[in-house]
Amino acid sequence: MVYLDTSVLVAYYCPEALSRQVQNLMREEVKPALSSLTEVEFFSAFQSAEKLDIDAILLSISGEH
Repeated sequence: MVYLDTSVLVAYYCPEALSRQVQNLMREEVKPALSSLTEVEFFSAFQSAEKLDIDAILLSISGEH
């Protein structure tokens, strides 16, 4: 099991320097460990920047397509 910090999840959903490495890690790790604060931290990271389509992220996380 691998613990994923919020910054790693941000790199997964928002293209940046480490995104490719994070995507590879996510493919390998079936059930990563997350902090109970991850959801709050994740959405706070995009609150003012609005870098991502939050609805698309929520669908992706929930497994609905």
